[in-house]
Amino acid sequence: RLLSDIAAKEDDYLFVDESRRKKAEHAVEIARPLLTATQLEVNGVKTVWAAQYVAVRLKPAKARAFEPVSLSAGESVGIVRFLMRDSTPTPEVVQAVESAVAWYRRNKIVGTRWERVKGENTVTKDKSAPPIWARFYELGTMRPIFIGRDGVVKYDVMQIETERRNGYAWYVVEPNKLLTEDYPKWKAKVSGAASKSAGLM
Repeated sequence: RLLSDIAAKEDDYLFVDESRRKKAEHAVEIARPLLTATQLEVNGVKTVWAAQYVAVRLKPAKARAFEPVSLSAGESVGIVRFLMRDSTPTPEVVQAVESAVAWYRRNKIVGTRWERVKGENTVTKDKSAPPIWARFYELGTMRPIFIGRDGVVKYDVMQIETERRNGYAWYVVEPNKLLTEDYPKWKAKVSGAASKSAGLM
């Protein structure tokens, strides 16, 4: 995002000389196709992204014991927002954004609240709760997964040790703003640009 702002000559970065601005612009041009290439595909359907990748091979990688190879609902929000910054997106970028948005819609968790009760993070049933997403989803099954320091995958966050349950963001809410605010604005912007382009042809 920083390099994108520099490349676009945003007001806060007008002090950057033209040589460095062009380098930033080139970096952004490289980033977009890299991001669309690393969007994970499951059963022929594009989804979201992993939290980390193996350099060069661009394959999903695990990190700490409680961070396995998986789809990451949390980190992927930032990637989608970055791709949305492009005012004239390529078909690949449009497909990446639309696919990610569709994935978020399919995999939201409703009727569940992730909250701290008497000093403990816990899940409670609540029909009025806004949608949430698990931090990690299992490749293939799309089931939310939770992992303690032993590295063993669980499907219920209450089954991992207290220290990890209380010390990590196992559920995220950021996709809500992405779906209800960011995506509609992006869709209108892209549709408007397409209509304007068609009118000039």
